Amino acid sequence: MRDILKRQAVVNDRKIIAVIDVGSTFIRMTIAENISGQGAHILDRLSQSVTLGRDIIKDRLVSPRTVDICISALSSYLDVLEEYGLTQEDVKAFAVSAVNDAENGEIFLDRLYGATGVRFVLLDPGQVGYYYHLAFRFAGSDETFNKKGENIVCEVGGTNCIVLGRKDGEIRFVQTYSVGTIPLRKQVDSASLGVRQLQDIAEGRTREIAVQIKENFRGVKLLFLGREIRLAAIRLRRGRALPSLGDASVKIKVNDLRKLLAEIGEESIEGIATGWRVTYSDAELLAPALSIVIAIADYLHVDDVRVSGLSFCDGLVEEAFSEVCGNPVENGMRRHIIRVARETGEKFHYDEKHAVRVAEISTQIFDLLSNEHNFGAKSRLLLETAALLHDVGVYVSAHGHHKHSMYLIRNTEFAGLSATDIDIVSQIARYHRKTMPKKTHTEFMNLTLDNRMLVSKMAAILRVADALDRVHDQSLGHIRFELDSESMLCIPEHRVSINAEKISLKEKSDLFERMFGRQCYIQSPS
Repeated sequence: MRDILKRQAVVNDRKIIAVIDVGSTFIRMTIAENISGQGAHILDRLSQSVTLGRDIIKDRLVSPRTVDICISALSSYLDVLEEYGLTQEDVKAFAVSAVNDAENGEIFLDRLYGATGVRFVLLDPGQVGYYYHLAFRFAGSDETFNKKGENIVCEVGGTNCIVLGRKDGEIRFVQTYSVGTIPLRKQVDSASLGVRQLQDIAEGRTREIAVQIKENFRGVKLLFLGREIRLAAIRLRRGRALPSLGDASVKIKVNDLRKLLAEIGEESIEGIATGWRVTYSDAELLAPALSIVIAIADYLHVDDVRVSGLSFCDGLVEEAFSEVCGNPVENGMRRHIIRVARETGEKFHYDEKHAVRVAEISTQIFDLLSNEHNFGAKSRLLLETAALLHDVGVYVSAHGHHKHSMYLIRNTEFAGLSATDIDIVSQIARYHRKTMPKKTHTEFMNLTLDNRMLVSKMAAILRVADALDRVHDQSLGHIRFELDSESMLCIPEHRVSINAEKISLKEKSDLFERMFGRQCYIQSPS
């Protein structure tokens, strides 16, 4: 069958991609194809249970056995890839943030790369939340969670829960909570507790999640994701699989989940594994997963929830197809990131008109110099975000506000941006005034060389943009730039006093001259 699909892919010019992801309880590969005019659909899903999350919670190390299991699984996945005409270079591979909690996490990923040639990208929780958001785009016609209104998506994982709040199809917030099925199971086993005690523990551990949902959303629909809750939904449907992507969720009554949890409490783990035809690991985590879902639903006084077969891997697939089909997802991400930046600015009472003006000038200069700095759309977004937030530190204190801006940005969650991305944004904002980056600055030197250059060049642009709205009144109007090998001339839209901007440019264009080899001048139009 796979050989037929491979031949069809060549004949019909179908685009086939593969995504591998390592989670707390599994290593999985998804192979999908995109047919022009028909959209994407899944060809293959392969999964192998692993005890990675359990290893990390127990010893903060990925065990040698787990490493061997992952290498074996990856090797078998490569054999399948070959049948589709793909190689390891064609695979996009990701590892969830739990790997980062392991003291040997980097060594673990390097071992996988050395043994199979598959290089993994480590995802932060905020990025995982964004990929869940993209998964709904992949789902397409699931009207329940793509139409207008508020809804909450909660992925119940082995080591944590990720909560994604959506409104009118857009992200409102993403939050990660240290509530997972593996710690709950460990706590229950260590104290020989029953189902009733498990529910009590789950209620206490999930209270923060439920409170935040209740305070920020009204009349929400709850959608739960995760392997164990998906298995429970299939069990309640008497073995029927969850719907296809076109209708990606089913409604489940909370009382039915409660009855199912009571049934599980009367069986041994071995009996559940045999009766449900699931792995022992899955059987162990069913009760904790159900307890978490029931606890959240009860606190919010919800009678039914929805369960989906979607995963953040479907978001990874969506992004991969967007790239190979020439329709990148950056525009959607940009819209979300900029909205979060503006909401953050409003929270800290920023000068909105000044922030927006500086962001406009910054991106204008970025585009003007694109052939020289060679940074892409992602870097442009980081600069734009930093420009919008460069002055938020004034909320703390006008004195040293650039450093306060760095702190506030670092403690803002932008779904879709990694921790490194957010750090870069914070440091671009930090250097919008006063001293330039120095080797004595610890945070700056902790960046990679490439990221230090990115921060320096983007901060150089931001300093100039900020100088060109020195008095915060946008009086220069649209600015025209003339570039030559030695200078960048800034020409306002109309004749206006430019004395303040001239002085500010002289003070703040030092980094620009260092990074781009040009002096900056401002001149009234002739």
